[in-house]
Amino acid sequence: MTMPASMMATSWMGSDLTLNDLVNQTRLTSDYAVATSFDGQRDGVAVFEYTLTPKPAAAVVWGKIVMVIRQADLMPLWLRYYDEDGKPVREMTFSEYRTVGGKLIPTHLVVRPLDRTGEQTTVTYQDIVFDVPIGEETFSLKNLKQ
Repeated sequence: MTMPASMMATSWMGSDLTLNDLVNQTRLTSDYAVATSFDGQRDGVAVFEYTLTPKPAAAVVWGKIVMVIRQADLMPLWLRYYDEDGKPVREMTFSEYRTVGGKLIPTHLVVRPLDRTGEQTTVTYQDIVFDVPIGEETFSLKNLKQ
């Protein structure tokens, strides 16, 4: 099913995550111009901070995204999403980094809407498998119609 960008920005099952967050339809590097806005130490941790602004032809929801990652292992610490007026709308934080399936990943994510105090959506990965082969029959017309 093809979904318009506006539909991809809607809440997933009443959570603070969007459909776009789950399927990663928006590729940050293709839809946003990335600029380094900070390179240095914060709270004793070497970090990169990037500011992503939408490219002119990109059909995206966010007016800007600010992302902070650790320099040592390039793991994300947090992302802050802004509306078209430059107001922060939500924040996603990452923690509990573990090596799972041979890959270092954050296993605890928290999404907080910044306009609703006390609300959040938490995702904790207990187990995850990477590089699982997917048979061609998965994408048959019959299976896609189900």
